[in-house]
Amino acid sequence: MTADRFRMGVDENGLGPRLGPLVVTAVVARVTEDGHTVAVRKPRGSLATRLGDSKAMVSHGDVALGEAWARALGARLGLDAAGPDSLIHGLALDTKSELRRICPSHVEAQCWNVETESFQADGDLVARVAKDLERLAGRGVDIVGVRSGLVCTRRINDERTRGRNRFDVDLHTMERIVLDVRERPAVNVSDLNAFFRFVEAVFQFRRKQLGGALGRIAGIGSTEAGARLRDAGIDPQRRPQTPSLAEWEAIFGGFAATGR
Repeated sequence: MTADRFRMGVDENGLGPRLGPLVVTAVVARVTEDGHTVAVRKPRGSLATRLGDSKAMVSHGDVALGEAWARALGARLGLDAAGPDSLIHGLALDTKSELRRICPSHVEAQCWNVETESFQADGDLVARVAKDLERLAGRGVDIVGVRSGLVCTRRINDERTRGRNRFDVDLHTMERIVLDVRERPAVNVSDLNAFFRFVEAVFQFRRKQLGGALGRIAGIGSTEAGARLRDAGIDPQRRPQTPSLAEWEAIFGGFAATGR
């Protein structure tokens, strides 16, 4: 990844070690030249009511908005967002077994019982946030990765006995996430640079339908492009800012395989 094409934001979130686990999350966006301006300024218009300082927008008793962003991002990135447990483990830096490894068996259910867990955000709010992500992508800020590090109180206390305080743990978790994102591409393609050049080319026609845009870029016409998209499970009438990363991977495969 190069600094002029990607931006990464990393910060601690969650309620902290006194009220719950330490949670550190990184969001990675592929940013065009125009998108850089969008990324560095404060959100405007209706977006500002859903994206901003989390301390002012969510609270211990109302996490619906934060949940809606997590669900919309998970869906856009092709993660399993059917329930809280699958979404959390889809975003987590560590595997489920590693996260539970140090939990004493007699208290494991206290941290990991999901029988009474359910989403709070309604479908309309999740849909609005998903539309926000589409609009941001259309303006040159396309989210391509999200990763969260979860550090339970037991781990924090263990580190304290070794002479490391909470802030050491926080910074170490941030470092792990950054390295993980750099080493693990968001898509599984043979040529990552070619993939992003391909996506950027399609985004030049973001007001057009995918079938027409790809037909023009590949020089094969919209009919043939539409057929390839349908083979990949993509509706040719969709706009370029709507596919998830997994769908873009499938689109790229359908066109790169023939060299066009």
